[in-house]
Amino acid sequence: MKPGQGAFAQAAAEAARLFAAGQLGAAARAYQQLLVQAPGMAELHFNYACVLRAMNDAQGALAAFDRAAKLRPGWVSPLIQQGILLFVLGQLEAAQKVFERVVTQEPKDLAGRFNLARTLIANRRWRLAIPHLQEARQLAPDNEEIWMTLRDALRLTGRHQEAIEDFLAFEKTGQASVWTTIANLASCRSLGDSAREAKAVAEVLAWPFEPADRAIVAEALMLLHYFDVSREELLRLYQSYDRLQVRPESVPANAQRRAGKRWRIGYVSADFRRHVMGPLIAQILLEHDRERFELYSYSLAPAANEDDLTEVFRKVSQRFLRLEDLSDEEAAAAIGQDDLDVLVDLMAHTSFARPGIYLHHPARLMVTHLGYHGALGLREIDFKLSDHHVDLPENDRYLIEKLLPMGACVLPFRHVGAAAEPPATRANLGLSDTSVVFGTFVSALKMSPRCLEVWRRILAALPEAVLAFSPYSEADRSALLRQAQGYGIAPERIVFIPPGANQGEARARYRLVDIVLDSFPYSGGDTTTAALDMHVPVVTLTGLRQGERMSLSILTHLGLTETIAQTEDDYVAIALSLAREPERRAELAQKIAQQLVTSGLADTKRYTRALEEAYLEALRRKGLRRDEQTLPD
Repeated sequence: MKPGQGAFAQAAAEAARLFAAGQLGAAARAYQQLLVQAPGMAELHFNYACVLRAMNDAQGALAAFDRAAKLRPGWVSPLIQQGILLFVLGQLEAAQKVFERVVTQEPKDLAGRFNLARTLIANRRWRLAIPHLQEARQLAPDNEEIWMTLRDALRLTGRHQEAIEDFLAFEKTGQASVWTTIANLASCRSLGDSAREAKAVAEVLAWPFEPADRAIVAEALMLLHYFDVSREELLRLYQSYDRLQVRPESVPANAQRRAGKRWRIGYVSADFRRHVMGPLIAQILLEHDRERFELYSYSLAPAANEDDLTEVFRKVSQRFLRLEDLSDEEAAAAIGQDDLDVLVDLMAHTSFARPGIYLHHPARLMVTHLGYHGALGLREIDFKLSDHHVDLPENDRYLIEKLLPMGACVLPFRHVGAAAEPPATRANLGLSDTSVVFGTFVSALKMSPRCLEVWRRILAALPEAVLAFSPYSEADRSALLRQAQGYGIAPERIVFIPPGANQGEARARYRLVDIVLDSFPYSGGDTTTAALDMHVPVVTLTGLRQGERMSLSILTHLGLTETIAQTEDDYVAIALSLAREPERRAELAQKIAQQLVTSGLADTKRYTRALEEAYLEALRRKGLRRDEQTLPD
């Protein structure tokens, strides 16, 4: 028999039939016999490789794919399958080299481009993946998976405006889906379109999410806190998120911990580095009472994100463990080895979060804290940190976790020394000495239609006033300007203050600001404490949800409540009064300076003691103790 002759063709067809029928051993023997007769036939090596792969003979399959590629140069299918198998085996560097060969030989090969991008992403090389994803988008403009992957890569690398523009392009031709619904919600604020925003919110709240949509529901939960939705609506979404989880059949029992002198507290974060949250977390860990508490840190971030501050966390921790290369189950098992009393999630639904870890009960008691102004929405999480002002007592009814109020403001305060000079001057911003500068150093996502309408009213009543933003990129600048204009704020009423080259210059920006206008419904956290750190008054509007009350809590703990508004009209009146009375602004600045010293808001040691007491209270509520030891009073 020879290739092309009837008997050979029949034997080849029979081998293919055996493979399709799942008779793998018989199919392998059939292909082996065919290869004896036609060892130089690339297609036979390819088919034989597919059989070996199905038999879990990975090395044999890789070798057969390689022979097929060598026998027929320019044929990329064996290389693509070889690369996919290497990817599955976790041999990412080898897979990357194979896919690079594919796109070199066939630049327009969609599978090669997309799989190269996926491999780069798996290796956390998002920036390198983006050009290949953009090429793949051109090759398959209606492919939702490619569009979603590019969207995620752009967002992870801070290229949010490009992600929005690509979504708008996809929206024109792609099919409506759960992914386009969430992308619309994420994009609408930057577009300055109130009708689109209202529709996007309604669609997300009404969407019939399925178990495969868990990650989308997590993104929706994070985003919706920036919009005017009710506590009841958020609760329904939390309940959906909790219901959609795929939980393990069994989890470790919450046994009492072995006796030991110190309580074991673990922290999970992707921000053990010089990120906005990193220094906040570091100052708390450094103040923990080391005679009573033993600390453990679990990092979700790629190793490439580590910096000098990461070393501080390593030194202060009994164990510092990177979880990035572990599955959720493996990560939970690794954490479980440390026999923790309390595990604290510091991520919620922000980037790099891994809520799936908590489904495996890695600690006897779990708490969520910081991350964003919402909760996780998992029954496995026992408590969400709160305080006696940031949450109304009835807010417990609108969460899956129980609220755990601490005896201090839930948001830690961090003092940053300001640079000697701000990154701009009033003169080069085109401002006169009599101009009133309302500062709001926020992203477009925080600027709701209701908020922008109130800011427009304030500016309309004060011809000498301007609104100051401080974007980090030209894309952010354009989004802020477009959104403000969309709600009737003229470009000439807006100034842009450079964000500064470092933290000191970022703080010094506030020397150019007379009054900070807090955003709503998602109020400031770090932006509010930064303004107060520079003794600049903050006007805030309170609401019902924690996200609407963070600035209220900060100001109340500071002992300065006269700039807290209960209604939009109050907000306008307070802002106008401060703008028209420079003497009152000066008095408030002096009061802020005094209260930062006397109120305890800026006392990290006091904050940490309150946090520790909250952890102990949580353990009391759960009835947990160490063997032969009771919780201290």
